[in-house]
Amino acid sequence: MRSTFRLMPYINRAKTRADGTTAVMLRITIDGKKTVMATGIYCKPDKWDAKNGKITSPVKDANALRDLIKRAETNYQTFVNEQGVASAELLKNSLNGTLPKTQTLMEMSEEEREKLKARCEAIRSIETYKGSNMCQMHLRDYLHSLGKEDIAFADITVEFGNDYRFFLKRTTRLSSVTINRCQAWMSRLVYRAVDKGILRSNPLEDMEYEKRDNDKNEVHYLTREQVRLLMLHPFEGKRMEFARRMLVFTIFTGLAYIDLKELYPTHIESNVDGQRFIRKARKKTGVEAFIPLHPVAEQILAMYNTTDMNNPVFPFPKKKLWYEYDDMGRLLGFDRHLAHHQGRHTFGTLLVSEGISFESAAKMMGHSKIKTTQRYAQVTTNRISQEMDKLIKRRKEKGLTIETNK
Repeated sequence: MRSTFRLMPYINRAKTRADGTTAVMLRITIDGKKTVMATGIYCKPDKWDAKNGKITSPVKDANALRDLIKRAETNYQTFVNEQGVASAELLKNSLNGTLPKTQTLMEMSEEEREKLKARCEAIRSIETYKGSNMCQMHLRDYLHSLGKEDIAFADITVEFGNDYRFFLKRTTRLSSVTINRCQAWMSRLVYRAVDKGILRSNPLEDMEYEKRDNDKNEVHYLTREQVRLLMLHPFEGKRMEFARRMLVFTIFTGLAYIDLKELYPTHIESNVDGQRFIRKARKKTGVEAFIPLHPVAEQILAMYNTTDMNNPVFPFPKKKLWYEYDDMGRLLGFDRHLAHHQGRHTFGTLLVSEGISFESAAKMMGHSKIKTTQRYAQVTTNRISQEMDKLIKRRKEKGLTIETNK
């Protein structure tokens, strides 16, 4: 894309110093975007040639302004030749000697992650920062597959972005949502380069994203057979076995990952009949969940802390259990990527399929709106329809069709 470039020196006659001089300013315009910089040169208003943008005298100041303009033109041409693009801010920074140091993708990624970490620590929630770790890892693996440790922003093209998507599909078991998240992270870094004036525009604006695997409202849950396999197959690895227990616990309580992580013995109560239950406000919505404890959940609780009120019930590791869940699903032969939240969806699906009222299910799951709980009714309806289709197909194959009177 061809760039439009213009330099316009000027003075502000309304602002003069005690010695009668005023500052010479330089307006830089590239592709319609403008910035203004102080040149550090001063002249008297009657020594300024407004028509030609020059100082008439003294010669020293006139030469200094001419040299600055010549340097600006040279720097602009250098940026265009070497990087293919230039911007007003980038040119201004080069003239002021304040060019941004970050010129490559991975450098920007590290810089952005440091800022993200600071923000996450300020709000006491580092999950977003942890998510950037995954994006960083896959981006580095992609560059390594190209024989690179890093790449200059000037070398990034839309083909580079599209090839990244194909790389993720070919080498990982990531869902379409996660692949898109990785692509969005890379595009975010390039937009930061645009903001800093390193690039004139984002070459990834036309990058193609992955189509979603399923409708956005589809609930992913485990079948009864998958739940049975999960319960009957303990793992030798300590982290993997802990992840399995937490997923089973969520299947029978509906607690989300963060709520399970922040579960304390004070959240476990008993009624007059001795029935134990969990009463806890959800981290996401603040709505209180009231969950009677299933015997399976009680068995898992018995293995962990239920007496020390100052410590959580479960000893969650600092690093999230993403990979353990993914490995677990593959080892058990599940047909899709396994994540902890599927346990919560399974809990909701089981409640509705067993005839529990929406009001009671919403209370157990801590939903703020009954409409959220009603999604699980659609899951049950769809499953019944699918099972009926299979039954009809088997009957037809066996010739057991029902004749109707005509």
